[in-house]
Amino acid sequence: MKGLIKRALVHTAAAPTVARLFSPLTTERATIFMLHRFEDPETGTPGHSPRALAELLGCLRRHGHAFLPLSEVFRRLADGRPALGNAVAFTMDDGFEDQLRVGLPVFRRFGCPVTVFLITDFVDGVLWPWDARIDYAFRNAARPGLELELGGRRLRCPLDTPEQRRFAVREVLAECKDMDGDHVEAVVAEVAERAGVRLPASPPAGYRPLTWSQAREAEAGGGVRFGPHGRTHRVLSRLSENEVRGEILGSWSRLTTELRAPLPVMCYPTGRTRDFGQRERRLLAANAFAGAVTAEPGYAEQGGSADARFAVGRFALPGNVADALQYCSYIETLKDRLLLRHSLSTH
Repeated sequence: MKGLIKRALVHTAAAPTVARLFSPLTTERATIFMLHRFEDPETGTPGHSPRALAELLGCLRRHGHAFLPLSEVFRRLADGRPALGNAVAFTMDDGFEDQLRVGLPVFRRFGCPVTVFLITDFVDGVLWPWDARIDYAFRNAARPGLELELGGRRLRCPLDTPEQRRFAVREVLAECKDMDGDHVEAVVAEVAERAGVRLPASPPAGYRPLTWSQAREAEAGGGVRFGPHGRTHRVLSRLSENEVRGEILGSWSRLTTELRAPLPVMCYPTGRTRDFGQRERRLLAANAFAGAVTAEPGYAEQGGSADARFAVGRFALPGNVADALQYCSYIETLKDRLLLRHSLSTH
C-alpha cells in the first residue's frame, strides 16, 4: 500500500503541468542513469527487467523528458547552451553481451540513445573481471554458507537463498574495491575454494562479453555509442601513473581501432570519488576527452567549471518507476534543498 501511495504521489507531482511550475530547478541539468546486467531467463542472469525499463521509458516520454545521447549532454556542458532542459541519458557499464541482446532493443523501441562503457581487455577475451568471477562463485556455491576474513572483519555469508547470495556478493565486492590487484585475486581464489566452485578459465554463458563484431553492428544500427571503462577495470587511484595511462589510453586506443565513432567520455572503474583524482582528470583533459562519468549519485549540471565535466554523477537505475521518475523530476532537488535548509536552521 505504501508503495502504491508513493507511486501515485510521484506521478502526480511529476506531471508536466505541475513540473512546469518548478522548471527553474531543472532546466540546466540532465539525469544520467547507470545500468549493468539485464534479466535473462536464457542464462539465468538476474538484472534489470526489460519490461520495467520499457515502462520507465514510456513514462518519461509521457512526462515530457527528452532522451539525449551522452555526447550531446557533454557538448552542452562544454558550450553552456542550449539548456539541458531536464533531459535524461542512459549508460550501461562493462560490456556484457546481454546489454546488446536484451537491453538495446528496448532502448531502440523508444528512440532512446544509450552509451555502453567497455572494459576492453574483457571484450578482447583476455580478462574475466574479478567482480564477475566473485558473482559466479557465490551464485554457483555448492555449500549453504561460508566465512571470510576481509578488511579486518569476519564475514559470515549464508547462501541458502538467491537474496542471501546477492547480499554476500555486494558485501565482498565492497571490501575488494579498497584492495590492490594481488589481494583481490587472492580473495577471488578463496571465495571460489570455500564455495566449492571451480572457476572456468573463460567466462561461461551468462558472463560473456559482447564482441567487437557485435559492437560494430550495433554502432552501425544507430542509437548506441561505446566509451572506455579501462582495460582491466582496476581502481585507478591505486595504480601508478604509468599504469593509469595504460588503463585509460590503452582502453581508448582499442576503441578507436575497432569502432567507427567511439565516445571520448571516460567511465571510471568502480567510480567512487576516492577512486580517481586530479591526476586522472588532467590526463583526460590533455588527451581531448570531453569528460568522465562516475558512479556517485548526482546530475550533469550546466554552469560548473571545466573540471566538473570530468566527474559527472550518475544514478543507479532504480528497480521501480516511481523512484526513477523522482530522480528525473524537480522532486529530488526540492527535497535536497529543503533538507539542507532544515539542517542549516538547526545548527
